[in-house]
Amino acid sequence: MSMLAMMVGNLGHNSYNLGCNQIITQRYLSLPGIKEMAQCSFLFILGLVALMAICMYNGLLLSATYYDCDPLTTKVREY
Repeated sequence: MSMLAMMVGNLGHNSYNLGCNQIITQRYLSLPGIKEMAQCSFLFILGLVALMAICMYNGLLLSATYYDCDPLTTKVREY
C-alpha cells in the first residue's frame, strides 16, 4: 500500500469522524457556541496530525533499521 493511498484513506476516515460520527457531533453540540466548536475541531485535527506524524516517523525508523534484514537473501530461511 502506498503512502498516498494511506493519506487519502485516512483523510476520508477522519472526515467521516469529524462530520458524521454521533459521539463527535454530540460533543460539538454540547459546546456553547460556534467559536468553541471550531476550536475543539482544530485541536482534534491537530492531535490527529501529530499522532499520524509520530506513527509515520516510527515506520520510517523501523524501515531504515531493518532495510537489509531479509531472511531469504541471507539464506537463513529457504523458500
